[in-house]
Amino acid sequence: MKNLLQLFMKAFAILFTCSIYGQNFVDVTRSNDGQTVNLSSDQVLEVKLPRTPSNGYTWCEQKINADRPVKKSVSQIGDGVFVPDASLGTTNGRVMPGRPGTQVIRYVGASSGTTSLTLELRRPWLKNGEVIDSYTITVVSSGKYTGTYTPPVKKIPTDHLTSTPIGLPTSWDWRTQCTPIANQMQCGDCWAFASCGT
Repeated sequence: MKNLLQLFMKAFAILFTCSIYGQNFVDVTRSNDGQTVNLSSDQVLEVKLPRTPSNGYTWCEQKINADRPVKKSVSQIGDGVFVPDASLGTTNGRVMPGRPGTQVIRYVGASSGTTSLTLELRRPWLKNGEVIDSYTITVVSSGKYTGTYTPPVKKIPTDHLTSTPIGLPTSWDWRTQCTPIANQMQCGDCWAFASCGT
């Protein structure tokens, strides 16, 4: 009887902890393209889409015409996260840069209403760059987000910050010095073009 009571107390403690600290996420993937998703005020929408960072393309919200601003019932929370595909293994214990994976973008309710959320796979630094793929879902939000999810804060390393030597600019934009990024097809060096572009 004592063991049963202890087991019950442990199970209750685990469930209670999970209900307080657990988050209520709604995951959507490529297979949900064109569908409608309901988002309650305590839920976080996680859009998980495949991406290959080595080609410089990333999922971004569709550009909106500045003449006609659109009020959306959802807003992005935090920065997007990229998760490399672990099934491809590692080299010398390190994940190879540029390997395919999943881009995760999170949204929460901003108000009650319906929003058509369209994401485009494009190079964000190019003004009129080619869109090679798109993804659209309709999100029905029940209201402003009331949950407890707080996105992680990205730590900026400060050990590299030093004073600027006299005569050097405080910033420099390499994009004006580079050739246009080319589609490298099967070549493994396209990550270098993408790195320079970003």
